[in-house]
Amino acid sequence: MSEMSDATGPETRGEVVTIRPKGPVIMAAVMFVIAAVAVVYAFVVDAGVGVTVLGPMILLAALAWLLLANPHVEVSDSWVRVVNPLRTYEVPLSALRDVATKWALTLATDDGTVVAWSATSPSGRGAMTGRDDKQRRTDRTSVPRSAIRPDGTISPSDLSGTDSGDAATAIRTRWESARTSGALDDRSGEPVRTHLNLASIGVVVVGIVMTVVSVLV
Repeated sequence: MSEMSDATGPETRGEVVTIRPKGPVIMAAVMFVIAAVAVVYAFVVDAGVGVTVLGPMILLAALAWLLLANPHVEVSDSWVRVVNPLRTYEVPLSALRDVATKWALTLATDDGTVVAWSATSPSGRGAMTGRDDKQRRTDRTSVPRSAIRPDGTISPSDLSGTDSGDAATAIRTRWESARTSGALDDRSGEPVRTHLNLASIGVVVVGIVMTVVSVLV
């Protein structure tokens, strides 16, 4: 699932495209609802029970956010941002050397490899269901040139509609365009930046502490 901000389509220059898988977000929403209902019901039954349940439910919701809802990939005309559970990576297109999708979206850069938690490739069985060689050849018109293999086919993990394929297509499209236009010629040496997702980690820690306290009290 992709989200686009401040623009109407992927071809509009200057926009930031966000690729966030739908399945994990739905799972996270279900967990949020379960946590909220459990807390409300517990407090209705008894305030003491509510306090006991509050910590574990905060932890459940925090983990749902950390592992399922928050991880995503953002792509602009000059950089790629990979938000993983614990770390966020900001990769300038000038530092990008390769885009792979064998197991998950993997960016090879001058400073090492960045793997996107949210953009995993489909399983071998799922990738092949209804996706024969002929269809993979047909789908090649919808992907950037660099995604097409020497035999004219496309890897199942590069196909549109897959988490890894959608993210890779967005990145390759911007990357190829930037290289062709010469926009990256004077931007060599830009480093990959990374930082911890301290706010998300902090909420998880609070949930753990509250759960331990509720068990001991």
